[in-house]
Amino acid sequence: MEKEEIQSNTCEIIKVDKMFIKDVEEIKKEYLRIKEKIIHEITQELTETTKDVIPSVSDPSVSVPSVPVPVPPISD
Repeated sequence: MEKEEIQSNTCEIIKVDKMFIKDVEEIKKEYLRIKEKIIHEITQELTETTKDVIPSVSDPSVSVPSVPVPVPPISD
């Protein structure tokens, strides 16, 4: 069985200290906070947009037919 040689693209071992780990954790927290904020804003915008376009079924002023409306055939 042949041994496979593992190569690295760095010249030396990259040192990771507690400060580096803490910085990465802080960046991750900030990323997740911003991501959640963006998702919330998009959801809110979509809700407001669809509210204007699609009326709520529970809205008494909206008349919803109980029987499907027939569609006329397409003529050539």
